[in-house]
Amino acid sequence: MLPIGKTIAAESKTGREIAVFTKYFEKLSYHQLAETIAPLEVAGLEVQLRKGSHNIEPQELAEKLPAFVAALAKKDLATVRKLLA
Repeated sequence: MLPIGKTIAAESKTGREIAVFTKYFEKLSYHQLAETIAPLEVAGLEVQLRKGSHNIEPQELAEKLPAFVAALAKKDLATVRKLLA
């Protein structure tokens, strides 16, 4: 089993960070997503910020991103922002 860091911003002991691609969990609420992913001991989750995104649409950024980040923080998870045009 590989040791895995807990946050994207911090340096891990191994220099490796693993984040989960969330598209396959799109039907879960932010809280349910955090609960599901936390036991995997990954650094965090990617979050797509784009039109047609399963996570957050650009016009919803100010409203939804803080809620997403807060749900993950409760489980000691970080976000990896994936910005696509």
